[in-house]
Amino acid sequence: MVTAVHTGNGELVNLLIRYGANVNAPGYNGETPLHHAAHYGFTGITETLLDHGADINSRTSHGSTPLYAALSKDKPKVVELLLRRGADRHLVTNIKNWSPLEAASQFPDVLRLLASHTPALGLNRIVDPRDTTYSPGAALYHAVEGNHLESVKILLEGDSDLEYQLPEGCGENSGYTPLALAAREGRTEIVRLLLEKGANVNHMILGTLPILHMVKSEGVLAALLEYNINLELKDSNGDTVLNDRAVRTKSPGKMVVSPQFVTRLLDAGADMDTFNYFGDTAAVHATGSGNIEMLRLLLARKSDINGRGTREVRALYRAVSRGHLECLKLLIEHGETCITATAEPDLLTSTDNNGWTALHWALRAAYVLGPRSLNPWAASDSELTEVVRYLLDRDCPGLEMTVTTNGKQWTALSLARYHKMPQTAIDVLAEKSGFKKTETRPEAVRGKLWKCRADECDGCYGLCFRCIPHREAVHDPTHDEWEEEGEEFTSEVEDLGDDEPGESAVGKGTAGVYRSKL
Repeated sequence: MVTAVHTGNGELVNLLIRYGANVNAPGYNGETPLHHAAHYGFTGITETLLDHGADINSRTSHGSTPLYAALSKDKPKVVELLLRRGADRHLVTNIKNWSPLEAASQFPDVLRLLASHTPALGLNRIVDPRDTTYSPGAALYHAVEGNHLESVKILLEGDSDLEYQLPEGCGENSGYTPLALAAREGRTEIVRLLLEKGANVNHMILGTLPILHMVKSEGVLAALLEYNINLELKDSNGDTVLNDRAVRTKSPGKMVVSPQFVTRLLDAGADMDTFNYFGDTAAVHATGSGNIEMLRLLLARKSDINGRGTREVRALYRAVSRGHLECLKLLIEHGETCITATAEPDLLTSTDNNGWTALHWALRAAYVLGPRSLNPWAASDSELTEVVRYLLDRDCPGLEMTVTTNGKQWTALSLARYHKMPQTAIDVLAEKSGFKKTETRPEAVRGKLWKCRADECDGCYGLCFRCIPHREAVHDPTHDEWEEEGEEFTSEVEDLGDDEPGESAVGKGTAGVYRSKL
């Protein structure tokens, strides 16, 4: 009988029935001839089987009914017939726990038939799978997920739950409502439909991520702005959407956002100078990612590039520590006070709370970022060198200064060597300091560094002894897995054998030794 149904040959099916074939004979997985007829959309055969006693609610070993089969294969004529003949609309599958409603959610023609059949069918059913390998959900959520606009319209005519959230532990969509999902995927028409019905525009995904942070479509942004979305909601790092976009626009591995998108945010009143939990503003983020276009846009809007957060992280310091020379030049052009003397000459000696100048920040870039092979943020040797050269050419303070940390004295040259700056940058420092290179020899390793071993950092984030006591202020405080590497370092000047003062390199391998020209 199943073979006859597969062929779609109604005469053969009638012949087999006449000779006594069992219309309810189960086949593989318990599928009856009626399941197969519904699956393939054979309306005539379906009616014949029903007329001869086929069980309209027969179930496979997975709990699927003929109605479920017809709905999931978008067979409206068969669906209409089964509904007219009394098929149960509430029976669910054994494993996924899906009802006919979920099966129809991606097919508007059969969904409308199902939803319009009397008595009215509730459209707000929540699916809780019996097998955790399947995701829970709701019909509206599935329709949005599949980008089925007409299905969404049908479901919104009923009592669908606008605020259903995919539970935690369900992958990347955990915590997403239908609106959050549609907004992230750039489905503007669906977003507008949901907003018109009253969906919460300020929903926080898993309590930590605003919807707006996931938006990349200007059309979706425009719709959300029309419904007065809160532009100052912060994510788990304390970043508003503008702060977030300042990073995302140029961050490795993150989505690109157009300047027009950012302009819309600014025009809507987004605060440019809000600090995140680490003391970063949008300008600091833009500078750190080397996004000259974003930085120029913020500067044109009079962003406060001299603002200092809780960590004293300024746009200038981020530019030099990331090796972004063009951002550095732009900051100076727009009056970054730390190294420009246009208004207040004494600000040339400006330092952070630890007595560090922009030059000192530049000299630790290689250490903080690591090699490009491990960290896409890292600057090249030539970029790091050019930043150092640029600062020195502008008489940035720090070259002749000695800073004290943990009771040790550090010069610019010793900092550069400790932080493994490229040799070209060290040569520039030595030349400006009045030293000349006399030899190359093995260097002593007397330093300590701590690497964050949290999974998110993947061994790419390290702190020196100066910073490790403040790790909770400069790094994610939830990352408490730190591993010490190396030995204690001292930057004492070595005896070169002829009573001339010099500085030895510190790190691994070989290094230049410099003697005073005087």
